[in-house]
Amino acid sequence: MALKVFNFKCKNGHLFEAMIPSVKEFEKQRDAGLFLCPFCECREVERVLSAPYVARSRSTSVSASEKEAQERLENLIKEVAEQINSAEDVGEKFAAEARAIHYGDSPERSIRGTAKTEEVIELIEEGVPIVPLGVKNDRKVN
Repeated sequence: MALKVFNFKCKNGHLFEAMIPSVKEFEKQRDAGLFLCPFCECREVERVLSAPYVARSRSTSVSASEKEAQERLENLIKEVAEQINSAEDVGEKFAAEARAIHYGDSPERSIRGTAKTEEVIELIEEGVPIVPLGVKNDRKVN
C-alpha cells in the first residue's frame, strides 16, 4: 500500500506532516483516537492544505537563471578558497591567536587553523569574529 504525505494541525496550532495511505485512513485513525500530534499528543487533529508533489521531467537544458546561480556559487566557492589559502596558518594555536588579534595583542591579519569545538564556542561567545568551516586539514587526513 503506497503512503502519501499530508499536512496536519492540532488544536494547539502545531503543524506537522504524516505519511498515511489515504485521507480516509486518517479519518479512521483520528476517530478511533489513534492519530496524535507528535508535539503535544493532542488527539484533536485536522488535515490542512498540502501542496502536491509534481515530478518534473528530467531535461538536459538548464535555464539561464540556473546557469547564473551555478556560476555565482562557483565564484563564491573560489573566493572562499582564495581567502583560506591566503590566510596565515597558525595551526592548533588558532583560538589563542584569534583571541589575541581580537583584543589587539597581536597584529590584525587573516588566519586559519584548527580549534576544538569548545574553543570555537568560547570564541563565538566572546564576540571574536570567526567563521568555523569544518574543513579537515589535508595533512591530518589518512
